[in-house]
Amino acid sequence: MKLKIPTKDKYLLDSSAWLAYFYGENKQVADYIESELILLSSSISLLEVKRKLKVDKISVERIAKVVQFMSQRSIVLDVTQEISEQASDISLENDLPVVDSIMYTTATVNKSILVTGDPHYKDIKNTVVIS
Repeated sequence: MKLKIPTKDKYLLDSSAWLAYFYGENKQVADYIESELILLSSSISLLEVKRKLKVDKISVERIAKVVQFMSQRSIVLDVTQEISEQASDISLENDLPVVDSIMYTTATVNKSILVTGDPHYKDIKNTVVIS
């Protein structure tokens, strides 16, 4: 059964969501990625996903295809000065690690909902924690 997702919203997928999809660990995230929804990614997610795949000794060719897919399926957003400055406050207010606060702030600044596999977001508004 497909997850019912509102189609008017934009969704920013963090690294954990992308990795869960590529490793086939989560069917819920596939509902987002394989839909017609507007997806966003932080450029930091490209770094984190590529790094994880290299650590896991995935072939260079496969890594290139994964990064290309992420870039084609989502709008890749850079970390701006505005995001950096807001993320420092969000990090402290929500006790989030720096990279996680950047992800959340990128979603917020771009009026989107963060989709993540990280459970420490569970009580933070405008997030969907995939399980």
